[in-house]
Amino acid sequence: MIEEVNRNFIRNDVRRDHATNEYLLGMLYSQMTAPVGPVKISVLLKNLGFIVRQAPFAFQRATQHYNTAAKMCREYSFDGMLGMVYLSLGQLYLQKGKKEPARENLLAAATLCRKCEATVNLKQAEELLRNLEKRK
Repeated sequence: MIEEVNRNFIRNDVRRDHATNEYLLGMLYSQMTAPVGPVKISVLLKNLGFIVRQAPFAFQRATQHYNTAAKMCREYSFDGMLGMVYLSLGQLYLQKGKKEPARENLLAAATLCRKCEATVNLKQAEELLRNLEKRK
């Protein structure tokens, strides 16, 4: 269903919505890669087929959707959203233990959040960067 919505966005040239949808798909697959917080058994059972089919590829799909969103955001100067995409990518790489890509994305997120005055996301990116430096 979400993929069909994406195709409609492409057909109708609705760029911001398409970029947002790619970001949300990245978040969905990212949650499958490294869930944050408890997951209800009922949700797992209800989505078991999807999870079994998609879980082995979740990290790859998350990065693919985030990178597509980032490309669109750069192309159309959606800097605020681009900062959020980089922050999410940085968090995903950090959760997977990939320190260098995490650092690159978190630095990019901090730069864009500072530029856009997105203070909440800026604080989060800076805190993650500090924690990353402590792990060295």
